[in-house]
Amino acid sequence: QNFRIKTEDTVAGHVFHTGEAQLIGAQGLTKVKTHYFVKALLYVPISLKGKPIGVLGVNNKIADEVFDSNDQELLLNLASYAAIAIENARIHEETLLRTRELESLVSASQVVNSSITLDKTLPNICEQLAQVLNVHWSEIYAWDRERAQLRTLARYQGSVWRVGQGPMIRLEHYPARRSALEQNHTLYVTRLESALAGEAAYLTRIGVHTLLVLPICTDGQLLGAVQAYFIEPPESPMTAEQMQSAQRLGLEAMAALSQGHFAHNQRHIFRIMEEINRLLNADWSELAELTHKGQALSLLTAVGSGAWLRPPYPVIDLDKYPDLQDVVMQQAVFNERLGTNGNVANPLLQYTRTQGMLALPLIQRGQAQGIVLFGDTRNNRTFSSREIDLGRAIVGQAAIALENAGLVHDLEASLQELRDTQGRLVQTARLSAMGELAAAVAHQINNPLTTILVDTELMLLDEAPDSLNYKSLTAISRAGKRAAGVVRRLLATARPTEENAPVEPIDVIDTIEGILSLVKPHIESDHIHVIPRLPKEKLPPVWAVQGQLDDVWLNLLLNAHDALIGRPDAQVSIEVVHQPGSAWIDVIVLDNGSGIPQNIVDEIFKPFFTTKAVGEGTGLGLHICRQVVEQVEGLISVHSVPEKGTRFLVRLPVKKGDAL
Repeated sequence: QNFRIKTEDTVAGHVFHTGEAQLIGAQGLTKVKTHYFVKALLYVPISLKGKPIGVLGVNNKIADEVFDSNDQELLLNLASYAAIAIENARIHEETLLRTRELESLVSASQVVNSSITLDKTLPNICEQLAQVLNVHWSEIYAWDRERAQLRTLARYQGSVWRVGQGPMIRLEHYPARRSALEQNHTLYVTRLESALAGEAAYLTRIGVHTLLVLPICTDGQLLGAVQAYFIEPPESPMTAEQMQSAQRLGLEAMAALSQGHFAHNQRHIFRIMEEINRLLNADWSELAELTHKGQALSLLTAVGSGAWLRPPYPVIDLDKYPDLQDVVMQQAVFNERLGTNGNVANPLLQYTRTQGMLALPLIQRGQAQGIVLFGDTRNNRTFSSREIDLGRAIVGQAAIALENAGLVHDLEASLQELRDTQGRLVQTARLSAMGELAAAVAHQINNPLTTILVDTELMLLDEAPDSLNYKSLTAISRAGKRAAGVVRRLLATARPTEENAPVEPIDVIDTIEGILSLVKPHIESDHIHVIPRLPKEKLPPVWAVQGQLDDVWLNLLLNAHDALIGRPDAQVSIEVVHQPGSAWIDVIVLDNGSGIPQNIVDEIFKPFFTTKAVGEGTGLGLHICRQVVEQVEGLISVHSVPEKGTRFLVRLPVKKGDAL
């Protein structure tokens, strides 16, 4: 490898180009190469099928003997043997290479198809993709045609950078992380924490729910940090022992990197990082050193994999990367490295933190469904045509495995939905039976109540207003009327709405007061303060079917009750707001409960969606609310802040005239 001779203006080069032997001797010292002189030399071409493939040469650097024609004939014979040997070695090496490629494809295919569940198949595919092409990073994207985006499905990374050569994380953009490192404190942050805007935005962009940052120190000096990423919320909080063990492992990895022998230590470092992932149950983790006088973190290694089966997904906007547009729209190949085509750094390479990238279309049934990216994070590399063909082969296997796993996933989802639907039908039947039972019981209660009220009124006629019996009978009558009112409301609520029931003017205040009379004692029995804020002046009516608005207030108040059970200073308020002349009446139901997680806010109005335990909710309450409000051409919205409370706004139109 160190003895090279140019093919121009050299004896060996002349022999290679002309195919003629060269014999030089008895001429004194002859320069063969810079600082390399010989007394005699003999060069003959090495030819295969009449084409020179090299040169076979001998020389005397010390001895004074010269070569003759017999030596030349002998060397030509040896050169013919050399040509055959070189060709055999080339064929043998190519056969070994193809055998290794075939073995790697077979092995990768077996691993890729070893599971039929998406959560296991996707990371397996990514890892095998990286291993087949000997790269350090791979990612699978699904093509969202409507939004012109690539949606991340899975990622694998197994990168190790030399000290000072890894990607930089500028801490000025992440003050919470910088503060935690400066104070040697653990940072545990989620994308839902609005107070940490920089960190939350970063986690949302990369599709991660939780980030755990563990400072690495020795002898009181901060060296860097372990950063562990969780796509889904961790099942349980990290213990102090887990975090201390992860910090010790991070320090061990940093020590291994600082000792040199980079290639030799890579496997050891990978094992350490994989142990950190296992210990913390993280999807992947990064090890970074503190640099730039404590103002930045420089990545040393990133190891792990992850799959995104539900939103939010990391996405790539195709408008920003026209090269990837060609891959999905024209099924082209993107093969780029740093510095090619006059680019100092291709934007896509900067985004993915790679030095060489290959992008291939993910094709199913002849149609591009996404993209597979292969990235070399350490070598400035362009992929060969052979590697591209190998990549196409493994991507084809991945496409089949993904389609099969997707079909199984859809089938399992359909079966689960069928089971859920069956359970909901049973629950709905139970609710219907309970409604009928409530109506029957209400009727049974109503009959003796009528007797009590009538007899009480008759007895009051015979009593003097100042008598003791008169006061007792008045109290009995008042309690009986209150009970009769509850029964009347209960019957109205339990009565099913007719399909073609006519709309009529409804007093919103009256419907709210009626529902409060039913549920307020129940809510306040759990130490929850109910605060009605209802205007005293009469409001214009809302045109609706009798009893429908009652369902809205009932569901909203009961949901607030469930969210407030066991919380200190729990309270729920219902407020009605109407500005004179306005075409709307606003009803606001506000509680100071635990709030609704941001990732499910958009789901709560869907039918059968519930966060309650099995048997405690049907998931129909808010869906019914939205249906009722939309039927009267109104609007319903929700705003919720975790641990601060939830606010539902129902906006009802004021209708004028005789009909809707």
